[in-house]
Amino acid sequence: MASVYRTTYKTADGKKKKSSKLTVKFRDHTGAFRKVPGFTDKKLSEELGRKLERLAQFVAMNQPPDAEISGWLQIIDSDLKSKLARWKMLDPRTLAEARNLTEHIADYRKHLAAKNNSAEHTQTTIARIESIVAGCKFVFLSDIKASMIPVWLADQRAVGEFGISTSNAYLTAFKGFCRWLVKDRRTNENPVAHLDRLNAEPDIRRCRRSLSRDDFQRLIAATIAGKPLRGISGPDRAVLYTVAAFTGLRASELASLTDRSFDFATNPPTVTVEAGYSKHRRKDVLPLHNELAARIRVWIEERDAQQQKSVEIVPISGRRAAIRLWPSKWAESRAGAKMLRKDLANARAAWINEADSDGERKHRERSDRLAYEDHDGRVFDFHALRGQFITELGRAGVSLQEAQKLARHSDPKLTANHYTHLSLTDLSTSVGKLPTLPAQSESLRATGTTDAQQAVGERENNRLTNSSTKTDAEQCRLMPKSGRLGKPVEISVESEKDRNPFPLLHLKRETEIIGSHARVAELADALDLGSSVFGRAGSSPVSRILDIRKDLRLFVVSLFLWGWGATLANGGAFPSDIS
Repeated sequence: MASVYRTTYKTADGKKKKSSKLTVKFRDHTGAFRKVPGFTDKKLSEELGRKLERLAQFVAMNQPPDAEISGWLQIIDSDLKSKLARWKMLDPRTLAEARNLTEHIADYRKHLAAKNNSAEHTQTTIARIESIVAGCKFVFLSDIKASMIPVWLADQRAVGEFGISTSNAYLTAFKGFCRWLVKDRRTNENPVAHLDRLNAEPDIRRCRRSLSRDDFQRLIAATIAGKPLRGISGPDRAVLYTVAAFTGLRASELASLTDRSFDFATNPPTVTVEAGYSKHRRKDVLPLHNELAARIRVWIEERDAQQQKSVEIVPISGRRAAIRLWPSKWAESRAGAKMLRKDLANARAAWINEADSDGERKHRERSDRLAYEDHDGRVFDFHALRGQFITELGRAGVSLQEAQKLARHSDPKLTANHYTHLSLTDLSTSVGKLPTLPAQSESLRATGTTDAQQAVGERENNRLTNSSTKTDAEQCRLMPKSGRLGKPVEISVESEKDRNPFPLLHLKRETEIIGSHARVAELADALDLGSSVFGRAGSSPVSRILDIRKDLRLFVVSLFLWGWGATLANGGAFPSDIS
């Protein structure tokens, strides 16, 4: 049975004094004595000891607590819950359910930082989770209702707070948080695991385009001559744009690069993006174009020579610290698009000033060449440099699988549909790579049909229009399905049922597929219809087959009349031997 007592302690002057709160002593499920602080009231402290012993009994029997103990566990303070969980008297999930969601989110922030995620990614993810928690008014884990999250996201989209893509990003962040709760044994199941992302295809708010090679060269030339922006000089920005357009790296990845990110000694030379700055949180090593590697190497050497004159950073180890190639917070503040927009405007102005006449100048001013946004609403911002890289891969004939790996996309559809911007000129160049057309005869150039097709058409037309004998073939009409040889043709039999006394011998009255011209000819040769007593010399294969049908009818009629006459002559009995 649990006991309660007051402990004594010494004051600063050395006197003994009893504590105002009682201490509760009880045995846990293993038989060990445990002590927890009680209340100033003895009865309340004894009740606490009684409930603790009952909880120990349930744990010892490996049974869940009853309703009374379960309700009591929900209202006790977090310090006591932590002790019970440490003594394995309380499931960690039960302890987690009693904690406020803000405490779990704070722990999740530490988890993201420990995974070497960038500070920007961590902050953005936590902010989105906190927005959903506040918007849906979730306080504890038990308050999370999956049905409330899509409703809140829909409300935000309705008021124009964000679009479908951003809505999906919010949902992804919260689902990641809930998955972590399950893995960390804070809850039994993920309450939002079944929620799916929305289709963002109809909600593309910013369509991007790529520049032609000549326009991109003009952009680089104008950037080199431009003024410093965001603490980055014009030549340094020109290298930044070039690296972005020839590697496909994102703004945050470019901002993380140092001189040690490049390895010029390997074949091929490479650039490395650390996992903390990569979008997929993995270390990426990408090959470099040889000319680009040579240009970057010279630029870094010249840059280092200038910086060593002003400042030299030497750590305790004696090795020079790595220096960011494009410092400042231009990527974090999303200023890359603003820099590119100004440089693009300078390139457009220089192109317009090159006009030879006033008319040409007005024509260029009305044009959307080198404009930030073209007449179709497509823009060229900093992220469009990534599309420029993938588009150039497509222009160079790189396969989709290789382009997907270089772009580091998980889905080839994303590479093909969203980041490849091939113009009509690019497509016409691809069509021009087709082999030359086969040689054509004069009749083909004149009529557009082959000699064999023309001969077949004339032969069938002559048979249908110039036949002197009136047969069932006159009532048939050839209806070719295609103008090519070897394709099925249809024969429609237009005779009426009442004109046929032998339905079993009647061919299908509806349109039926007989086969190709070549197949009919093979059948006629196999049956040797040219020498058959049923055949007609000089007639077509189709005509010969139809003539066989008519002669068979006459033969059956003759056989019937002979049998009927023989029956009459034999006194009404059918002859037993007709051999």
